[in-house]
Amino acid sequence: MTILIKIDFMIRDFSKYVRKLYSKDSSTEKQMEMSLAMIQKPEKNPERFKRDGPPMFMP
Repeated sequence: MTILIKIDFMIRDFSKYVRKLYSKDSSTEKQMEMSLAMIQKPEKNPERFKRDGPPMFMP
């Protein structure tokens, strides 16, 4: 199993949990605020990807 598959599984699992928490009727405003902060799309950083990305993402 490659590292990308492992990471993808963890991200999807975490994202599913956060969406469920956000959608609950009993969620507090703080829980909803923190949930949205956790699932925001990350900013692109091409320089960091060039520096750190290729060894991890290339076979």
